[in-house]
Amino acid sequence: MTETKRPILCVDGIVMQNNKILLLKKKKDPFSGKYVLPGGLVEYGETTRNAIIREIKEETGYDVNVIATLGAYDDPTRDPRGHYVSMVYICVWSGGKKQIKEDDFESIDWISIDDLGKHEIGFDHMKMIKSYMGIIMLGQIGGKK
Repeated sequence: MTETKRPILCVDGIVMQNNKILLLKKKKDPFSGKYVLPGGLVEYGETTRNAIIREIKEETGYDVNVIATLGAYDDPTRDPRGHYVSMVYICVWSGGKKQIKEDDFESIDWISIDDLGKHEIGFDHMKMIKSYMGIIMLGQIGGKK
């Protein structure tokens, strides 16, 4: 019996606070030394919403509330390790104390939206951030109409 290849489901979170976005600087490949959004794999039996809350807590120590779904990112080439499909959520920080997962990340930083161009962003996470910013500009989430 041959094994059928299937996409792997993961989550990514956009967490904003005071016009700054939460990013993690990776220690390992893929994208070592570059910033990424917090996120990871969905566990069997877990909802994607619960997965992003868990992943952000595990990776940063922060608690978040999910406020909206940004969308699904499913380009088969978006991750060099294989075909990963990511559900992306817009979250707000709700507490917790910063705790870096030192095996995986160099730093956890709140980076100003205006300074994003000064940093290298891994995966297709800049595309996600730009989609989020487009929604904000339209006043659909968290902005003024």
